[in-house]
Amino acid sequence: MSTNLALAEGEVYSQPADTGVGVHESTQLVAAIDALKRTTHPVRMEDFALVHGLHALMNPQSNLFQRFKQHHKVRYDEKTDLWSYKPDYEVHSPADIIALLRSKYYHPSALNSASAAAGMRLGELRESYPQAREAVEELASEQPVENRQVLVLRGKRDGAIKYVFWNPIQGEVVRPIDGEFKELWHSMKAPDVVDLATDLENEGLSATQMVDTAPKATAPPAHAQRGKKGKRGTAPRKFKLQNTHLKGVDLSKDFVKPS
Repeated sequence: MSTNLALAEGEVYSQPADTGVGVHESTQLVAAIDALKRTTHPVRMEDFALVHGLHALMNPQSNLFQRFKQHHKVRYDEKTDLWSYKPDYEVHSPADIIALLRSKYYHPSALNSASAAAGMRLGELRESYPQAREAVEELASEQPVENRQVLVLRGKRDGAIKYVFWNPIQGEVVRPIDGEFKELWHSMKAPDVVDLATDLENEGLSATQMVDTAPKATAPPAHAQRGKKGKRGTAPRKFKLQNTHLKGVDLSKDFVKPS
């Protein structure tokens, strides 16, 4: 059995266009939200739909359009007829970053009930403020140190900023250590091992030594070793004698109250 795939005269064969947004409505919705997030400025719906191949958004009666409009991450301005992505936080300047981090530090759960963290991911700041990385780098390297309002946590491999925190320790608390105090500190030298032993001896003390107070273990008979397979002999226990008032007392034996 053969199938004739020849086209009729004047007929043109074409495949569906691969827009990269999928064919299912939910898949297209996810693609639309992601595309809107990458758009750094408000945009007209017609331009947005054509650029990203989301033609169903051009029909206000379509399910995709209605779901897109009602999405909690989508913002629509009726006055300008423009669409934009709605970030979790409104940040547009370094001052906004400082104010937001300060609020997160003192009220961790107030801004986002799902997170009680005092810090923030850099990606959260960049959702509404694309220049957040450069701004945070400048804030984190502010001089003098006592005026630094932002602390950062960097990745071990690339050294890139991952998390940002408000710095609650500022001002007089973090001023450099007084030079006179540093000189005095370094002038106080700890005694070496020889001097330490001499000082202890002068005070009537001695370094702690390991005292073997346990009796030497005797080897069990040969028949006992054969009868207890799998059990190994234990090494004599050593005790550190530190209490001088217990001198002469064998701590390895159970205490028996005298009669």
